[in-house]
Amino acid sequence: MDILERIKKLHALATRNSSTHEAAAAAAKAQELCFQHNLELEEVIKTKGVDKAPYVKADYVMKAGRNDAPWKRTLFDGICKANFCKDIYYPGTSKMGVVGQRHNFEVVCYLFEYLTKEIERLALDSCIKEGIFTKRGRYIKQFCQGAADAIYWRFQEILKARTVSTEDCRALVVVKDKELDAAVKQFWPHISHESSRKFSLGNGFSQGQATGRHIGINPGVGQGSRALLS
Repeated sequence: MDILERIKKLHALATRNSSTHEAAAAAAKAQELCFQHNLELEEVIKTKGVDKAPYVKADYVMKAGRNDAPWKRTLFDGICKANFCKDIYYPGTSKMGVVGQRHNFEVVCYLFEYLTKEIERLALDSCIKEGIFTKRGRYIKQFCQGAADAIYWRFQEILKARTVSTEDCRALVVVKDKELDAAVKQFWPHISHESSRKFSLGNGFSQGQATGRHIGINPGVGQGSRALLS
């Protein structure tokens, strides 16, 4: 059973989370499954001598415009880093380039599409709760930026905690980092340095950050992905 099927089975037993705390708990379980899946693959490779899944280069086309592209890139980047993938964006487009193993890339797309919908839904909910009737577009933009920023750092914290949890986990991260660095140099030998994330701060941003700290990172069954393997 592949990793996506394992996650789908986990969620098939659950209804919509009734609180952000329950959603966050479910999110941690999903990320645990993703990390454990990579551990299991490494063990199979060692004990049975099977070939390791190759690293591939893929493109992912986001549904994004000028206002939402920055926070969606931040979200996508955080998910990639937590799932052993490297991403870049093509300036002037809504397309992201990704290098990683196919099973990890599929998880990235799955999580991104779920979280994007959740952030946008919660931004609208926050507008209503906060009584935002004027300059709603600016508030929603700031809220989404804040939520994406909070989720980005949550993903980094989850990965860091798992990295130091056991010797096997630590070894896995070391191996994956080396493999990914080699694959990135192969596919993108002249890659430029990452640009800093710049957000417009405001009340919406702080509200988004607060929500992002509790939003469920764990998705239900995903819909069609906008991913293109090359």
